[in-house]
Amino acid sequence: APRPPARLPTRRDGARHDSDGVVEQGCPQRHVLPRSPGLRALARCVRRRIAARTGLIPERARITRDLLFDKRPGDNWWVAPHQDRVIAFRRTFESPEATAWSRKSGIPHALGSARLLALILTVRLHLDDTDAGNGALLVAPGSHRYGILDPAGLAELRPEHTIAVPAGAALLMSPRLVHASRCSADPRPRRILHLELAAEPAPAPLEFHDALAPRDLVEA
Repeated sequence: APRPPARLPTRRDGARHDSDGVVEQGCPQRHVLPRSPGLRALARCVRRRIAARTGLIPERARITRDLLFDKRPGDNWWVAPHQDRVIAFRRTFESPEATAWSRKSGIPHALGSARLLALILTVRLHLDDTDAGNGALLVAPGSHRYGILDPAGLAELRPEHTIAVPAGAALLMSPRLVHASRCSADPRPRRILHLELAAEPAPAPLEFHDALAPRDLVEA
C-alpha cells in the first residue's frame, strides 16, 4: 500500500483562513500538495495505480482538488449529508455548467452541473485505520444515480452505511454519492487525503484547476 509521508502539513493555529478572511474551525486543509513533496509523490503514485488497475481515469488525470482531513482531539467535527458539488477551476467563466462562484484559498470554485460532476472521480486515501469509532464515512448506497439533489431530496436520504477503511487503502466514489460523517468518539487520529481527479477535460471555456505543478506532471 502507498505509504504516507513522515511529515504532513499542519495548521498554524488550529484553524483555516479562507481568502475572504473567514476563519473556519474543523475544516479540511485545502491545496496541501504544493506544500508537501511527500503528499505530491503519494498523490502521483495513487493516480498511477488507479489508472492502471481500474481504467476509470487516464494515467495523467488532472487532480482538480486536494484536501487533507485530520480529525483529532481538539479538532473534531461532524458533516451533514451532502453531495460534493464544488469544483475547482483555473479561472472564472460565466457558464450554465458552473454557478455560484467563490474563491477558496485563492482558487476559483463553483457548483458544478451533473455533466461536470460525472467527469470527476473522488479518491479518499486513508492514512490511518478508519471505522465507526473515529468518524468513518457514512454513505447512502446508490444515491449517486439520483442526480443532483436539492435540500428536500437530501433530507429524505439517511447515509447510515459505515465505510470502514484500513490505513493505506483508498476509497473511490462519485462526488454525487450522498455521504456524511460523525464526530470521532475516540482519540485515534483519522487522517484522509482527499483527491478529486478529472477523467476528461472540462468543456470549453471552463478548465479544471490543476493541483500539481507542471514539473510534477512531467515527472508523474
